Parts: sequence; C-alpha cells; structure tokens
Amino acid sequence: MRALRFDHFGDPHVLALAELPDPSAREGEAVIAVKAASVNPSDLKNVAGQMEGTVLPRVPGRDFSGVVIDGPGDWIGAEVWGTGGDIGFTRDGSHAELLSLASAGWRRTSSRAGSGPRPSAGAMTWTTVRTPIRRWRTGRGDAW
Repeated sequence: MRALRFDHFGDPHVLALAELPDPSAREGEAVIAVKAASVNPSDLKNVAGQMEGTVLPRVPGRDFSGVVIDGPGDWIGAEVWGTGGDIGFTRDGSHAELLSLASAGWRRTSSRAGSGPRPSAGAMTWTTVRTPIRRWRTGRGDAW
C-alpha cells in the first residue's frame, strides 16, 4: 500500500510517499480501505515532534472514513468513520490507503448521509466546536 510516512521530526517536507506492506486484522481489529482522511493541526504538530509519545517511523493521520475490507465478518463492506486513539502516534494512521485499528476506533456511517465516500467531518465538527470551548472557556451565548 502507499502511505505518507516520516522517520524523523520536522516540517511537512519530512513526509515521503512510501510503499508499505498491507496491514492485516488481528483479533478485535479491522482493516479499512481509507476513502477520505483529514489533515488536522495535531497531525502537523505530530510531524514536527510537538506531540508526546510518537514512535518513529510513523504514518500520521487521525480522522478518516472508509470501508471495512478485513475483520469481523458482519462488518465487511461497511462504510465507517473514526478518529483519535493511538493512530498516527504509536501505530500507523489514516494517511495511507489502508488502516488497521481496534474496533473501538471506528463507527458505521449513517445511511442518511447519501452514497459515495464520506469525509471524516463528523469527528472534525466535534473537535472544531470543542476546542474553542475548552481553550477559551466559551459557552452558550458567547459570540466568536
């Protein structure tokens, strides 16, 4: 599979396209064919070495949507999305064609969202709303 990977910290120029072995699903995991992945500020900070605990070399990326291609039988072919956890830090992330992760890291996409690949907007919406609330202690009625 193709993936963006970095083996040392720095600016985004340290990312390189790499050919890596396809991941396989272990017990309690799935392999997801990534259809969309976002680039978050945390991804850039991770590449720059500003996030604690990153193990190198690493494929970054935390948010994704895609299709389960290996793992629990009742999930094969399911369209899913996910975010966070250890992906992109201690295990390879979503900036790749395939992603392997534990079942707690993904959810089925809503059938109401229409057909075709779905961007990982659900997680980003929550992150976008939560960050100013936490950082600046904004609340209901505050204008920003």
